[in-house]
Amino acid sequence: PKQVLSRLSHPHIIAFYGACLALPNVCIVEELATGGSLHSRLHAKRRGGGAKANPPLTYREVLQLGLEVASAMA
Repeated sequence: PKQVLSRLSHPHIIAFYGACLALPNVCIVEELATGGSLHSRLHAKRRGGGAKANPPLTYREVLQLGLEVASAMA
């Protein structure tokens, strides 16, 4: 599987560079994604008063992300 992941090239897929499966140092090495994690953006709470560094995704952004994921999977 890691050989397949390392050959993927698509603008909507983060590049996979490698992995270490030797305990206790299990890790995945991948391209840096700016803007925070997808999880934090999907589950962020809107706060009144001041702007957050990584605000939650808007409905339109979630739909666009879905289209991009579908394009990458195709």
